[in-house]
Amino acid sequence: MAGKRAPRAAAPEKAALAKLAELASRGVAPDRVRREVESIVTTWRESATAYEDRAELRERLEEMRDQLAEGVEAAAEAVEEMDQDEKAAVTASRKALSALTAGRDALSAAHASIRL
Repeated sequence: MAGKRAPRAAAPEKAALAKLAELASRGVAPDRVRREVESIVTTWRESATAYEDRAELRERLEEMRDQLAEGVEAAAEAVEEMDQDEKAAVTASRKALSALTAGRDALSAAHASIRL
């Protein structure tokens, strides 16, 4: 086969957001999502030594937090619109919402902790 390219790796923040979304969809505990965010940020922080690197990391975290905040808002609206008689679906949606909220809050804390 001529010239098949390997798929391009997703930007680190897209891969991280996908991981958080996957965890939330599985209904993991909010604390698990918080720990995942902390792990991701720790890895990125270790490579961000120069001022420019820290500024880029801070910007990346801000963008991720904003995207996750939009997801939290959409999930909250979806929970409100659900038929409350569907107990299992409501419970699963609330777990996912809690996990997404924990991720957003952890990203906010990580963003605030980076000093330039």
